[in-house]
Amino acid sequence: MTRPTVSLVIATYNGAEFIEELLASIRAQTYPIHELIVVDNASTDATLRMLKAVVGIPLFIFPQTTNLDFDKGYNLGIEKTTGEYVCILNQDLVMDPRAIEELVNYLESHRSVGAASPALLRFGSDLGHPIIDSLGISISRSRIFKNIAEGEHRALPEKPQYVFGLTGAALCMRRSALEAVSGVTQEFFDPLFVAYKEDVDISYRFRHAGYDLALVPSSVMFHKRTAQELREISVMKARRQKSFRIRGNSLKNHWWVLIKNEPWSTLCMHALWIVPLELARLCYILLCEPSTLRILPTAAKQLPAMLHKRQKILSHSHISPRQLRSWIQ
Repeated sequence: MTRPTVSLVIATYNGAEFIEELLASIRAQTYPIHELIVVDNASTDATLRMLKAVVGIPLFIFPQTTNLDFDKGYNLGIEKTTGEYVCILNQDLVMDPRAIEELVNYLESHRSVGAASPALLRFGSDLGHPIIDSLGISISRSRIFKNIAEGEHRALPEKPQYVFGLTGAALCMRRSALEAVSGVTQEFFDPLFVAYKEDVDISYRFRHAGYDLALVPSSVMFHKRTAQELREISVMKARRQKSFRIRGNSLKNHWWVLIKNEPWSTLCMHALWIVPLELARLCYILLCEPSTLRILPTAAKQLPAMLHKRQKILSHSHISPRQLRSWIQ
């Protein structure tokens, strides 16, 4: 029996310190890799040179002259794939040898699941003493989206489990589900998103397309977050350390996730939790980082496009508002 083909997609940017270990873990996979598609976002370090020296992997490199960021970079990579499954991977991952095989085996036996993620552990931890990076994404009534169990020292779940959303750091998608999601708005990841919540947005869209999302803990990958990402600092101090581009797009993308994907009835039902948090966020920005509001002209320009996408997504949705609300904690 022929095994389903798997395409891996990586968008690189100055990833020379990561890429060698990631490629080694790809070579070590127990599941055959049909193709590895790499979109390089105009790296200025040795990333491209290291990629061009790779042997033993069916590798296709698409170097760019400008940084396409996450969405456009992965969209280009996905368009180049031919596999029955498409797995997107961050450049700062190292995979357990059975990671891809466990994901594909699970998806093959659970046809209602459109996409699955591995258990992500912090790099440097191990299966005996795991430090969780992400076990999927949760959603609260105030619309805070969190990596489940992030930073916790705890054992992995014994069985796969359905979750609201999946992190974009490592995501394996059934092609038929991916095409169903992209067919509504004619895009995989939304190119108007930059820096944050692309994975939350596409998780919503998988659900609107009628698919479940699952975490597969028998598939394990290790995530090499940067020192700044792991530093134990206050939320406010962490925000101040980020650039306007990141802060502004984080704010804008949060609005777009809700506007594109949430029925008005659900937003109204949870307004008691959503509105106070949004007002507090805006007050903090006005007082402490007013430069973030420079994103407002961009948001105003993009709003008509988002409302148009909203109409398409919700008019083609395969789930009811009640079913979507069942995931909100």
